[in-house]
Amino acid sequence: DPQNPAGYKLLHDELNKTYVVRPMTPETLSVIPARTSLVVVDGSKALPARALYAIDQFVMKDGKVLFLTDAVEMTEGQGLSVSPVDQDIHQLLKHYGIEIDSAIVADARNSYAMFNSGYIRFRLPYPLWPKIGADGFDRNIPAVSQLESLVVPWASPLKTNPPKDVVPNYAALVSSSPQSWIMNEPFDLNPQQDWKVTEADLQVSQVGYEVTGPLSSYF
Repeated sequence: DPQNPAGYKLLHDELNKTYVVRPMTPETLSVIPARTSLVVVDGSKALPARALYAIDQFVMKDGKVLFLTDAVEMTEGQGLSVSPVDQDIHQLLKHYGIEIDSAIVADARNSYAMFNSGYIRFRLPYPLWPKIGADGFDRNIPAVSQLESLVVPWASPLKTNPPKDVVPNYAALVSSSPQSWIMNEPFDLNPQQDWKVTEADLQVSQVGYEVTGPLSSYF
């Protein structure tokens, strides 16, 4: 979205080193050119029905799409707050067999994050910023086979629920560690909290999927 370039500037700059990157405006998008190699969808805000239709039809023609979206939204005010969010793009993904839980993945294997308290800034390991290690990527998928680490802040867990009319192939692209757990509402983002986690809470969560094979149109 050229109206909000800051959100994905780093991704844009990295892709632009190898590919020709052309922003698309959702409000005017009606058709995605067939020569497009990959469409990156910012799922953090609502998309017009016409744009959803263009994306769906691109997928029907075996086009490749990277959906970047969560089921929770972070809001800055007096500190961070989080609330569930439901976008139209989530219904499109659900039709394709991918459901996004309104929860956050936490992981004992995590990255450091910077926080403010008054005039003091401090840096702490933050379970809500899972750090995916080499064992969290599917080595059979070229897109992630060479990755060694990836930080996924406030990521929502994914699950598959295949449609009844077709049977796509689902591969867990990116997964949290076995020392991870799920945080449900009410969300507590405090980095200094007592992370009360039992062994029964621990589970691997998928935060990225690759979907291939037959899909039916959402429209």
